[in-house]
Amino acid sequence: MLNLGESLDKAVSVLQNLRTSESDLASQNKQLTEFGFSWMESARKDYHQKDFGAVFEKYINN
Repeated sequence: MLNLGESLDKAVSVLQNLRTSESDLASQNKQLTEFGFSWMESARKDYHQKDFGAVFEKYINN
């Protein structure tokens, strides 16, 4: 399962060195967190393999 904490950590690390107002910082943090989480979710969908039938078939046939 995806870890929301990972996307929060990435957003915090990006925002640590920025010099902006507090209200702007909060909205930027929210946007970065949402972007990071959606990116990790789409990467998981792309690379997470649920069906290992092809792997087992290759192992059995070799």
